[in-house]
Amino acid sequence: MLGDEEKTSDLGAPLLGNVQRTLVGGEGISGIEGSTATADVQLVIHSEETSADVKTRRQELLAVSKEIAGGTTSFAVRSLIIALAFAGNGLIMSSLGPDAAAASSITATLQGAGIGFISGIQSSVGTVLGRAMGAEDRKSVGNIIKSSWVLAFLTAIPVAGVFFASRQLLPLILDSGTANAAADYLQAFALAVPAEVLTFNNGVIPHRVEHNSWAALLNTCTYRIPSLALAYYLGNILGWGPKGLGYAAAIVGWSNVIGFQPWFSRQAYKEFGLYSGKIEGLAGYLKHYFKEGFPLGAQRFIEWSSLAMPAMIIGAWSPQSLLASQASIFMLTLAGQWTQGASTATMLIASETGAAKKKALSEYIETLQPEHLRKAVALKRKNGQNFWISSIVGLTASFLLALLFYLFRSSIINLYAPNGTSDSVLSTALLLLLVNIAAILPDTMRITSSGILRGWGDLSTPTIANFILIGAGIALGAVIGSMMDDSAMAVFVARILSLMGAAAFNCYRYNQHMNSDQRELDAADFMKRLFPSDMAGGSSVTVSAGIERAFPPETLFGLTLQDVPKDGHCFFHAVEVCLAGLGEDDHRETYIDIRKKVAEHIREHMSLYERFLREDERGHFVRQIEEGGWGDHIIALVVARVYGVNLVIIQAGRENPYIVHEPSARGTFYLAYDHSALHYQALRGVPDVALRQRIMDTPLDDYVPALSGQRRDAVAPKLWMTTLSSDRKMPSLQGGVN
Repeated sequence: MLGDEEKTSDLGAPLLGNVQRTLVGGEGISGIEGSTATADVQLVIHSEETSADVKTRRQELLAVSKEIAGGTTSFAVRSLIIALAFAGNGLIMSSLGPDAAAASSITATLQGAGIGFISGIQSSVGTVLGRAMGAEDRKSVGNIIKSSWVLAFLTAIPVAGVFFASRQLLPLILDSGTANAAADYLQAFALAVPAEVLTFNNGVIPHRVEHNSWAALLNTCTYRIPSLALAYYLGNILGWGPKGLGYAAAIVGWSNVIGFQPWFSRQAYKEFGLYSGKIEGLAGYLKHYFKEGFPLGAQRFIEWSSLAMPAMIIGAWSPQSLLASQASIFMLTLAGQWTQGASTATMLIASETGAAKKKALSEYIETLQPEHLRKAVALKRKNGQNFWISSIVGLTASFLLALLFYLFRSSIINLYAPNGTSDSVLSTALLLLLVNIAAILPDTMRITSSGILRGWGDLSTPTIANFILIGAGIALGAVIGSMMDDSAMAVFVARILSLMGAAAFNCYRYNQHMNSDQRELDAADFMKRLFPSDMAGGSSVTVSAGIERAFPPETLFGLTLQDVPKDGHCFFHAVEVCLAGLGEDDHRETYIDIRKKVAEHIREHMSLYERFLREDERGHFVRQIEEGGWGDHIIALVVARVYGVNLVIIQAGRENPYIVHEPSARGTFYLAYDHSALHYQALRGVPDVALRQRIMDTPLDDYVPALSGQRRDAVAPKLWMTTLSSDRKMPSLQGGVN
C-alpha cells in the first residue's frame, strides 16, 4: 500500500488521461522483453481471414460500390444538367456581343454562389423531413414542408436584393460595358431566385416523401431545359439581350413551382394538408433549419467563391482578360457542379453509415454481443470504401472531362468567343484553358472529401480552413498578377495551388476521422479482451458504514463490495477472493501462496523490473513481498501476468478506474481501493454499462505498454520513476496496518 506521502499517486503511479490502461506484455514471459510492444499497443480486431471472410468482404465491396454508383447517378446527372444549363447560358451570352460574353463569367459564378448558399441551408429540410418520415409523424411532415416554403422566401429575398443592387455595385469593380451586361442579367434573374429555391426544395420533398430518387432529376429537367430554350428565344430572337435570360429563368421557374410541382406531388399535397396555410411550430422549424443548414450553405458559398473571386479580379483588370477566361470558368463550373452532385450522394451514405456505426457500438456496449462489434467494424470499413470509391469514380470522370476539354480545346475556345475576338485573346484563352485543366483533379478531390466530411457532421473546421487557404491563395495570385501586368495566369495558378492545399487538408481531416473511428473500435476490442468471462455474481455481503461512505453504490459500476481483513495483506486477500470466484484449480490459494508466487516470478524475471529498482533495492523488494509488503502498481502488474487475468481497480473519490490488461486473460478481477483508509477490498459481480462506456470514451493514447522493452525509455520515467526512483524511498513496500 502507499504511504500517506504518496497519496497524490494512484497505486504508485500517476493516472494518465481519463482512465489508466496498462497493457502487460504478450504471450509468455519470454515474449515481454522487446518483442511484443507493437502487439500490445495496437490491438488487432480481426484474426487471420478465412476464404469465407474474403468472400464476404468482396460481397460487401460490391454492394457498397453499387450503392454509391446508384446514389451518385441521380444527383450527379441532375448537377450535370444544371452545369450544362450554365454553359448554355454562357453560349447565349457569348452570342450577344463581347460585353455580354465577358459578363457571363461574372453572372454564372455570382449566381452559383448565391443559390449555392441558399440551397445549402435548404438541404437541412431534407434531413428534418427524413426524420419525421422515419418516425411516421405525418402531422409534422406537412408542417415541415410548408415551413420550408417560408424558409425559401426568407433566404431568397436577401440574395435577390444583392442581385438587384448589382447595377450600383458592379461598376465599382468592372468596366461599364461588362458591368451593365451583368447587371441586366442579374436584376432580371433576381425575380427567379425564390422560384429557383422552391424548385430545388420541391425536388427534395418527393425524394423524401415519395421515396422517388429520380424526382430531383425530373424536377431539374422540367426547369432547366425549357428555361434554356426560352432564354435563347427572349435573348436572341426577341433581342432582349442578357435580361432576356434572367426573365426566362423567372418565367419557367415560377411556372414550375405553381403548375408542375402541385400536379406532380398532388397526392402529397392532399395527404399532408399542404393546401392549408396553417403552420404549427414555424419558429422552431426555422431556427433548426438555419442552425443545421448554415454551415453547409457557407461551404457551398466558398466553393463557388473560388471561381467568383478570380472572375471579379480578372474583370477588374481588363474585359479582354475576362473574355479570355470565359471558357476556363465554364469548364471549371461544369466539373465542379457535377462533382458537387456526386459528393451529395457520398454525404448521404456517410451520414447514414456513421449513424448506423454509432448505434452498433452503443448496442455492443450495452450487450457485449460480438455481432454488434462486427457490424461496427463493417460499417467503419464501408466509410473507407465510400471515400475511396467515390474519389476514384470522381477523379476518373474528371480526368475524362479534362481529357475531353484538352482534345477539343480549340473548338471550345472558338465556341465561346464572340465574333470579332482578337487572336491574342484566343491564344490567351487557349493557354488559360490548358492551365485550368490541371485544376479539375484537385478540385474534385476537395469536393469529394468535403462531401464525406459533411456526412460526418464536420462542416465548420473544413469550411474555415478551405476559406482561408483558397482566399489567401487567390489573393496572393492577385498580388502577383498585378505585378505581372495584370496576369490572369497568376490568379489561376494560385487557385490551383490553393485547391491542392484545401484538398490535402480535407484528406487529412478525413484521416483523422478514420483514426478516431479506429480508436473507438480498438477501445471496443479492448473491452472485449477486458471482459472475456466475467465472474459470476457473488452473494451480497455486509460492509462497514465507513466503507459504504467511501464507495457509494453509484461509484462501483454495479459491483458489490466484499471486505477483507485490514492486516497488512489486504491487496492479496482481495486477489484471493477473486481467485475463488474463478472456480479453477488455483482458487484454493491463500494470500500467502499469492505472495510467494509473485515474489518467485519477480525473482526469476528480475531483468524485467530491474530498470525500476536500484541494484541494492532488488533483494529487499522481493523479501518485502514475501514478508508483508503492501500491494502496489508493480505487484498488480505481476499478479495480472502470473494468474493470467485483467485487474480493474476502482478508487474511492476518483472518477475513473485503474486498469491492468493481460492480453491472454482468462477473467477479470475487480478490486476497490480507498486512499484515505489505505485499504483494498474485493468486488464481486458483473459491471454495468457505465464502466464499459467509460472505457469506450477514453482515448486509446492512454494505453501504456507497462512491460514492453521497446517503449522503455519513453514510458519508464513517466509511469514508474515517480515512486521507484533512485533518490527516493519505497513507502509502498513498507509494512503497516491496512
